[in-house]
Amino acid sequence: ELFIEWREISEENYVTTVTVYSLSGQSVKKQPVDKGANSLTLPFREYPAGVYIVLISSEHRFRFIPRITWI
Repeated sequence: ELFIEWREISEENYVTTVTVYSLSGQSVKKQPVDKGANSLTLPFREYPAGVYIVLISSEHRFRFIPRITWI
C-alpha cells in the first residue's frame, strides 16, 4: 500500500485528486479525494516494481509531485 498524507492548504483550496503515473507518463491510478481529507491509502501491490510519479491536485490547481520508488 501507498500511504500519502498532506497538510491542508486552506479551507478554500483543498486536495481533490491524487493521480499515479508511470515514468512513461501513463496514468495508472486516479483517485478522487473527499473534501477535508488529509491522507489517502492506495493499494499498490498490483503495480510492477519501478519508479512512479504521484500528482496531488487541489481545487485551485496547486500541484505537488513526489517521486515514488516501488521495490
